[in-house]
Amino acid sequence: MHRHYLDVDLGEAGAGQLHYRRAEPPAGATRRTPVVCLHQTPTSSLEFEPLMRELAHERLVVAPDTPGYGGSDGPPAPQSIDWYAAILARALESLGFGAGPLGRPVLFGYHTGAVLAAQVALARPALVAGIVLHGFPLRTPAERRQRLEALPRGLDVEGWWKKVEWYYDMHVRQAPARATLQERTRVFGQDMVAGPDFWFTYHGVWSWPYEERLPRIAVPCLAIAADEVLAEATRASARLVPGCELRELPQVKGASALATQAAEVAACVRDFADRLS
Repeated sequence: MHRHYLDVDLGEAGAGQLHYRRAEPPAGATRRTPVVCLHQTPTSSLEFEPLMRELAHERLVVAPDTPGYGGSDGPPAPQSIDWYAAILARALESLGFGAGPLGRPVLFGYHTGAVLAAQVALARPALVAGIVLHGFPLRTPAERRQRLEALPRGLDVEGWWKKVEWYYDMHVRQAPARATLQERTRVFGQDMVAGPDFWFTYHGVWSWPYEERLPRIAVPCLAIAADEVLAEATRASARLVPGCELRELPQVKGASALATQAAEVAACVRDFADRLS
């Protein structure tokens, strides 16, 4: 597992750098379809380290930090999903994906990352071999408007402290028993990097026109419905994407599954990616 930075153009935000993790198979191993992992909000590519290690036995795996999260520079104001997806697509091209020597990857998107994967596939279908949507946050238009209006804009010190306590409780107090305090703190720390601007990509998520965009996706698609809060939303999303394959993983449970059950998720992604080789 190695960590890198890539120079990127953030438009009106100016020049910046995108941080990403990269894991490669052992020398001499047969390389299969590469996988690019896109994370949820407000964490970073850190959440994919266990999954990347599983998949890197036989393929290249890259996980960028979305602009404004983890180690990546970001915009000074919230942007649309189209904006974030365009930055990520250009970054993947710069790394050699698509028509370059690394070929077309499968995009694995988790929660917010699933929306980003869908938009990259929609806007740049020639760039990717297919997409995997794990936990897709489909909501009705009324629910999206409500969530958009409730975004915590302009948090003061006390308002931000309440969010910090909430994340600490989730990542440290309620973490799986097998996780060490150091591991819990590392995950908590990554969620703190975006600070009170943590909600910027949520603005894009709740502004994205799901019902209009999902039926237009033309690349191979796999939706994973695990035993987690977005399981039913994921099933509903799969019905909107033409030809989307739905995989039920009831044995994969909870918000920590990418860390605690990475092998089971990886097996599902591996099967899908290998069928696209």
